Amino acid sequence: MALSETYAGNIVVVASPFEFSAKASGALNEGRVVQLNTAVTNLVEGVPCVQQADANSATPIGYVDSDWEANDMCVVYKGGIARLEDSGTGITISERVMCDSDGKIKTYASGTSGAIVGVALETISASAFGQVFVNISYNTDVA
Repeated sequence: MALSETYAGNIVVVASPFEFSAKASGALNEGRVVQLNTAVTNLVEGVPCVQQADANSATPIGYVDSDWEANDMCVVYKGGIARLEDSGTGITISERVMCDSDGKIKTYASGTSGAIVGVALETISASAFGQVFVNISYNTDVA
């Protein structure tokens, strides 16, 4: 029997020169989304997310839940978080990477089923005042 719960809300992300800081309430812990400069390259499946962030310091990588416990979520943005549509209404995340229960990354795609515990950052939109609003969903599906 599968147990499923969904949490949906907004994380307000405030831009700074090197980092987008984020804070969420409810089911999510305080966390942050880090935006660096280049497109996603040399991602290694099975390597802990925090090591990816350190070793590939030029790779844009975002994450929620700053203590890096089991089932933490990593989100990797191809092209970077700052590449918004011309309309300024936002972009869709083109690639998602999640941590499994061992803290190692696995590719996460929308609609994936099975035993997945994680946080997906689905879309990003920017307001005229420099804030970035991240629509999130928190899904637990344990077979």
